[in-house]
Amino acid sequence: EDDMPDTIWVTRVLGEGRDGRVCEAIYQMGDERWNRCAVKFAVENVPSEDINDECDAWNRVYSNTRNNGNPVAFLKTFSINSVLVMPYVEMIDEEKARTSFHPEHCDCVRLIAKAGIKHTDLEWRHVGLRKSHEKGPEWKDEIWIVDFGMFEVVKVVNDVEVDELAEVMMNVFLLGNSKQVGETE
Repeated sequence: EDDMPDTIWVTRVLGEGRDGRVCEAIYQMGDERWNRCAVKFAVENVPSEDINDECDAWNRVYSNTRNNGNPVAFLKTFSINSVLVMPYVEMIDEEKARTSFHPEHCDCVRLIAKAGIKHTDLEWRHVGLRKSHEKGPEWKDEIWIVDFGMFEVVKVVNDVEVDELAEVMMNVFLLGNSKQVGETE
């Protein structure tokens, strides 16, 4: 834990869900600049394996694709409780998401599928924007899908399977399908 912050300062509550409360926070490691993040405090009845699995899902999806192979999420233990520290993503409202979320911008859905993750709680409230300049000197908004509290790990062995899984998940967004991903009639 030498490469983790000693202190994380919570600045505001962002929301609450089935398995925890998420807050905006900041932390600093060594003499680095301040890092803006989101932290998830699990509710009492959530098993520690669930928060570990969610951390693994974040890293499985985004570490190699949007963070040069470095972890994007980590667990930090305070007292007896672990909290999940994740990238801060500015959430966008559903109306704005529906007007600006086009198939050509859906690489984030394909990233999830390629990582072998079947997100089973896809909702517009899980779509956000994060500033990035990894692919050049200019800052740009990248669409991120967040909240990996409900997912399944699936085996995808080729691009056809990745595309099929991505299409199923994307239909939830673009068509407003209220069914769980992969659920049939």
